[in-house]
Amino acid sequence: MGVATFFRASLLLEVSGRWYVDWLILFFIAVIWVAAFFLSKRNVVANRRRRSRELAEKIIRKSKEPYEYIPVEAQSVTGLRLNELQQSTETLERLGFRRLSDHRLLGKGETIPHSFARNLVNEDLHCFADLIAIQKTLDARGPLIFGFSTFFEAGWSIGASSSGYIAGKYYRRVPRSLSLIIRDCDLEELLRRHLAMCDRVMRDLGVSVLQDVSLEGYRQRLRERMSERRQAFLQRDILAETTEAKRIEAQGHWEWLGDYPRFADRNRGKQTVVTG
Repeated sequence: MGVATFFRASLLLEVSGRWYVDWLILFFIAVIWVAAFFLSKRNVVANRRRRSRELAEKIIRKSKEPYEYIPVEAQSVTGLRLNELQQSTETLERLGFRRLSDHRLLGKGETIPHSFARNLVNEDLHCFADLIAIQKTLDARGPLIFGFSTFFEAGWSIGASSSGYIAGKYYRRVPRSLSLIIRDCDLEELLRRHLAMCDRVMRDLGVSVLQDVSLEGYRQRLRERMSERRQAFLQRDILAETTEAKRIEAQGHWEWLGDYPRFADRNRGKQTVVTG
């Protein structure tokens, strides 16, 4: 090997070595930057979830739950639209419902009951109906809210409502408590859609409705559902979900199917295998 060739090879090795060292330094800088980015992002998420938890706990402390049911005569409730209540009741009775209870709510630490609800049930459909006026509605002499509830085996339930604070229910969603909210929906149309949803769930999941149609049974299941939603609310990343919650609140329509599609697909898969 000539002297010139030797020096050229040495220079090439030196340049290659410098390039390798520079590349290695850049690689480690990139690794450190990526690690710092994800660590910072994780800290941001952790702090946001902590603030969401604190906010949820504050809201729950102000909620006055659990509530006591105070029997009441509808005529004595100031601000209640009695004509609308009577007309809605007659419509439900025509559809096979019978009246169970008129009551107001007394929250934990409260001395004066508030709001109003009339509960009805259809034994043939195993479906409960509620005609509701929250306190803000009574104060404004506003229209009633009506809803329907049906409970199934294995912890499944379906609730349909004509109004209410949709964002609040969005934050409290749970996998087996399905919801349908259509603001200002006609009573009979809401019942039709509720029952159609019930038929789908029974068919696709292979579950049956619970047979207990007593008032106490209904209230107990409401308490259980409320407890599940309270726990879900405490675990929810509220601050991260605010944009979506505002969107569904503004559109006035929300259908929450939870785990239903996944279980339905799994059951249909089993049926396909059996059929084949």
